[in-house]
Amino acid sequence: MTPEQRERYSRQIVFQDLGEAGQERLLAACAAAAAEAGVPCFVAMEQWMGCGVGACLGCVVPAAGGGYLRVCSEGPVFAAEALDWEALAR
Repeated sequence: MTPEQRERYSRQIVFQDLGEAGQERLLAACAAAAAEAGVPCFVAMEQWMGCGVGACLGCVVPAAGGGYLRVCSEGPVFAAEALDWEALAR
């Protein structure tokens, strides 16, 4: 979404919250837009899951406060502010 589109739509639509699934770049953009608008955002992360119970740590994503979150057992849906978007972009 371009800045112009975001500005135009932000004046027309009022959200209670935002949920998003897709590529990490899209999720990061939606999380940033929601944070800017003061709207809670929830994202569904897609990761390969080796065991499905959190034992193998094959599906981890970086957490905002440090450490990692397991997509298979603590997700796959997370509050956007719980994730470290800068680390995900690397």
